[in-house]
Amino acid sequence: MLRQNKSALDEEIASALYKWRMAAAYYESAKDGDLMEYAIYELEAAKRRYTYLLRLKRNGA
Repeated sequence: MLRQNKSALDEEIASALYKWRMAAAYYESAKDGDLMEYAIYELEAAKRRYTYLLRLKRNGA
C-alpha cells in the first residue's frame, strides 16, 4: 500500500513538472499583454505545485 502511495506521488510530481514546462512554453509564446499576465499566473501556480509535491516527497508523505 505504501508503495502505491509513493508511486501515485511520483506520478503527481511528473505531471506537475510537465505542466510547469508547458506553462513556461506558453509564457514564451504569449504576445498579448493580457495573455502574458495569464501565462505568468499559470507559470507561478505550476511552479508552486511542483515544489509543494517535491517537499511532500522529501518529508516522507
